[in-house]
Amino acid sequence: MQYKEKGYISLVCYLSNDADVIEPFLQEIMPLIRETFENYQLVFVDDFSSDKTFETTVKALEEINVPGSVLRLSQKHGSERGILAGLDKAVGDFIIEFSCPVIDFPLNLISQSFEAIKSGKDIAVIHPENPSNFTTKFYYFLFNKLSYLNEPLATERVLVMTRRALNSILSIDERIRYKKALLSLAGFPKKNIPYKPTNNNYVDKRSFSEKILSAFENFASYTSIGSRAPIFLSAIFLMVSMVIGVWVTYNYFFLENVAGVGWVSIMGFMSISFSGLFFLLGILSEYVTKILREIVNIPIYTIGQTYTSSSSNEEDQTPSP
Repeated sequence: MQYKEKGYISLVCYLSNDADVIEPFLQEIMPLIRETFENYQLVFVDDFSSDKTFETTVKALEEINVPGSVLRLSQKHGSERGILAGLDKAVGDFIIEFSCPVIDFPLNLISQSFEAIKSGKDIAVIHPENPSNFTTKFYYFLFNKLSYLNEPLATERVLVMTRRALNSILSIDERIRYKKALLSLAGFPKKNIPYKPTNNNYVDKRSFSEKILSAFENFASYTSIGSRAPIFLSAIFLMVSMVIGVWVTYNYFFLENVAGVGWVSIMGFMSISFSGLFFLLGILSEYVTKILREIVNIPIYTIGQTYTSSSSNEEDQTPSP
C-alpha cells in the first residue's frame, strides 16, 4: 500500500467564470490528492461569476464524491478578497492554494513543494520562470524597487503553506489585502520553485481597470511611492522651472520681436505641472480611501451562497485511474 501523508490538507481555489475548466481541473488534480494525502478538503470560491461556475463546481464535487465546499460571493470582490474567503474556511494543517483552476506545470511540483514544507519551510511557491507579458514584468520590477519588503515578489501559480503561516496573515489587521506582501512581512522560511509552462491555458481574466486599481492599491499600501513621488516630481518641476527661467531671461535681453511668442512652452509647462498635481492628488485620495476602509468596519467579503459536500475522506476511496 502506498504511503499517504497524515496531515490534513486544505486545497483552496479561486474561480472566476471558470465553468468550462473546473471539471478538467478536478480530473487532473484529484488523482494526485488521493494518492498523496489521507485527509483533505476542497474549498472553491466563486467570485460572482456570470456563467454557471457555482452550479458546475457543485455538480462536479457531487459526481466525484469528495469532501469540500463551494462559496459564491455576493458580489465581485477580486482575487485577493476571494482567496481570503476560502482561506477563512480552510481547516487543514497545510494549505494548497491555486490562483485559478488551470494547471500549466508538472504535477510533481506539488509533491516537491510539500517536501520543502516538511523539511522546515513554512511557504513553498510554484511560479513561472518568467512573467507571461511585459506589463506583468514591469509591474513587479517597479513594485520591488519601491517596496519595503524583505524579498522581491513575483507571479505565483500555486502556494503551499503551513497553518502557522496562514494564521499569521489572517491575524494581521489589514483590510487592503495583498497576500504576497503580507507573507513577506511575516518573514517565514520560503522556497521558490520555478517552472517552464507546459501549455498556454493560463489566462488572466481581470479587466484592464481591475489590474490598474489593484496595482494602485498595492503601491499605495506596500511601497514608499507616497513619500518618494512628491519629492521626485518636485525635483522635476524645479529643474523645468529653472530651465524656463533661463530661457525667459535670455529672450528678454538677447532676442527681439518676441511679443506673443512662448505660449506653447508656457502651456506645456502648465500641463506638465497640473499632471503632476493630479497624480499627487490621486495618491492622496488613495491614502484617504485606505484610512476610511480601515476605520469603517465594512466586511472584507460577503458570501451569497454556500454548498458543503456530505462526503468524508473515509467515503472517498475511489481508486485513481
